[in-house]
Amino acid sequence: MDDIDKLVQKLSKPFFRVSDALVSIGLKYSRLSIEEIATLDMDKIIMTELGGSGLVGLVSEASGAVAVAKNPNLSAAVGQLGDQFFVRDLADAGAKVKQVMAEAFTSNLPQDVVKQMLTEAVSRLSEGKINALLNTAIRTTERTAYAELIGDMPDDTVMVYAGPADDRNRPFCREWVDRELTLVEVSKLMNDEGQPSLTAAGGYNCRHEWVMK
Repeated sequence: MDDIDKLVQKLSKPFFRVSDALVSIGLKYSRLSIEEIATLDMDKIIMTELGGSGLVGLVSEASGAVAVAKNPNLSAAVGQLGDQFFVRDLADAGAKVKQVMAEAFTSNLPQDVVKQMLTEAVSRLSEGKINALLNTAIRTTERTAYAELIGDMPDDTVMVYAGPADDRNRPFCREWVDRELTLVEVSKLMNDEGQPSLTAAGGYNCRHEWVMK
């Protein structure tokens, strides 16, 4: 298991706990009037009652520590993932919780039904999706830092598309894995999703990267 895998594993734990906490928050406020629900600032409630700022700090601290151990150039970039990823997904989940609370009130639903609805509302925070999102964000950050690091290398620098060659590879990765291109050629190569291959490799949750030979 490399440093990125360890980082994903470490960071996924606080994210995964968020879904249960959001359900508890929703149930706590589900007895409010519809007018009160409509005026709730869910972002503020989440950050206050979940201790969101503390979790953001934990994510940033952990990501920064692993980044420094692997490559000093990654520290600042990876350290930003906590704020960007964590707060955005909490805000989305909070909006869904607010909608469920309003529906529960207007329909006079029993608490067990509300709990099930809240659980479904925050299902995007499932462990598997969190791991995939974190893996994508961290590896893209790593590739971006590496691209900046080699930016001044000669255009004819030889690059190799490195990573596993197995049946999990998407068509783009099957085509390019273990193949060589010059740096200038790689910088112009787009993956099948229209993203720059140098920083995005094959796309979402990709396990590959371009490295100097």
